[in-house]
Amino acid sequence: MNKSPLVLYPVKEPVNQTWHKVSLIIQSHLGSVQFPDTGEAAKLKRQIMAEKNIILDRLLRLARALVDCKGADKDSVGMKNALELVRAVSAGS
Repeated sequence: MNKSPLVLYPVKEPVNQTWHKVSLIIQSHLGSVQFPDTGEAAKLKRQIMAEKNIILDRLLRLARALVDCKGADKDSVGMKNALELVRAVSAGS
């Protein structure tokens, strides 16, 4: 994934930390990166898809918490943007 031209911000160092993997998975989701169809890649694809679902679920919870915080701050512009983020993450876009 790190070598795909659809990934806008590739990791310049070896991918060995959690945030590297999360960044690449989100960028590949947003860029619709296609995986090879070989047998080994299919096994990795299932693992990456499972991890992507976990990441997007946690991202949605974080965005909902942001909505709550912006509501408590009475920040209407921030609240509107946070609600749009929740809608986009929920839709998978």
